[in-house]
Amino acid sequence: MRFAFAILGLAALGAPAHAADIPMPVKAVPPAYVHAYYNWTGFYVGAHAGYGWADFAGTDTLTGMITGSQQAAGFIYGGTVGFNYQVGSWVFGVEGEFTFGDVKHTDDFLGLASASFKVDQIYTAAGRVGYAFDRILLYGKFGAAWTREKYDFVVLGLTANGTVDRTGWVFGAGVEYAFARNWTVKFEYDYFDMGSKAVTLTTTGGVMVTPANVDLTIHTVKAGLNYKFNWGF
Repeated sequence: MRFAFAILGLAALGAPAHAADIPMPVKAVPPAYVHAYYNWTGFYVGAHAGYGWADFAGTDTLTGMITGSQQAAGFIYGGTVGFNYQVGSWVFGVEGEFTFGDVKHTDDFLGLASASFKVDQIYTAAGRVGYAFDRILLYGKFGAAWTREKYDFVVLGLTANGTVDRTGWVFGAGVEYAFARNWTVKFEYDYFDMGSKAVTLTTTGGVMVTPANVDLTIHTVKAGLNYKFNWGF
C-alpha cells in the first residue's frame, strides 16, 4: 500500500514538469500588405471637350504691312486614340486626336457688311512623356498638327469665301488620373503654331483674290475621359 501511494505521489509531482515541456501554439504572422501600383501600359480610346482661342494676324500681300489681328473663341469636342508604355515611374506614349468645334469671330457693319472666320477642325499626332505617381500621371506632349479654317465675307450682297488647310506643330501639358482599373480622366492645355499662309477667297462670279497672308496660333483647354484596354498587359 505504501508503495502504491509513493508511485501516485511521484506521478503527481512529475505532472507539472511534463506539462511545462509541451510547446504552446504559435499564431501565424499575417503576410505584409503590398500596395499594387497602377499600370499605365496599354492602348486607350477616349473623348474630350473644352474651349479654344485662335489668334489671326493678317499681312497685306502687296505691301507687306500688317492689316490687323483678331481673336476667335468657341467650344471644341472630339476623340482620342493612343498607347502608353510604362518603365518604372516613366510613361512613354503616342497619341492621335481629332477635334471639331466653332472657334469663331464675327463682325457686322450696320447690316451692310459682315465678316466671319473660324477654325472648325484640328488634328494632332504627338508623342507623350509622363511621370506617374501611382494613379496620377503628369505629362507633356509634342507633335504635328493640322487645322482647317473658313472665311466668309459679305459686302452689299456680294460674297467672298475661302477655306484654308494648314500644317503646324502642337505642344501641350496635362494631368491624368486613373479613378478605376480601366478608366482615366485628364485635364490638358495645348498650344498650336500653324504658321503663315496665304488666304485665297472666291468672290461672287467666281473671281479669286488673295488679299492677305494670315498667321494663326491656337490655345485650347480641355477635359477628357479615356478607357484603357488591358490586352496582354
